[in-house]
Amino acid sequence: MPPIPRPVTAIPEVKALCERLVPGAIPRRVRVDAPPWAKPDECTENVARVVEEHGGEAVNGWRLWEPLPGLMIEAEFHMVWMSEDKRPLDVTPSLFPGIIETVFLADPELSYEGRQIDNIRVALTDEPLVRDLIQALEADFEVMNRGELANQHGFITMTPEMQAIKDRQGELFFEIAQKYY
Repeated sequence: MPPIPRPVTAIPEVKALCERLVPGAIPRRVRVDAPPWAKPDECTENVARVVEEHGGEAVNGWRLWEPLPGLMIEAEFHMVWMSEDKRPLDVTPSLFPGIIETVFLADPELSYEGRQIDNIRVALTDEPLVRDLIQALEADFEVMNRGELANQHGFITMTPEMQAIKDRQGELFFEIAQKYY
């Protein structure tokens, strides 16, 4: 059974990651309430449309989650909507069912320039499979954002190198799921 990602829990590694990203800042739980038209993984577009329709502002930061519960945490660039009465709301639906809140760390120094921002991953174990997966995910980001690809959105034709990295990620996820879940 594959692991079901979840928002991070209160563990020392999360506190250390937050301190590394935005010293002194405290993450907060933000309710997910996405409009029916909102798309998963498209937070910048979703938030821009909500701001246009309802006012308020976009807040850049990091979504903190455990893609491999108990084994790895991740900070992923994310944007939430701040209503005019200063209530944050995550208007981007999750790819995973049942996610009703996001753990969000606002980062006033973080800006989005139309290019992807790599996630920051932290292993919670000394497991070599997890370290190898982190390396494969970092390699995937590097190759998918090399040169002009950094400015391309949507469909990308896979090269043999990209496919090999994706295949390796799949193998590692499978091995981790077999061993731990």
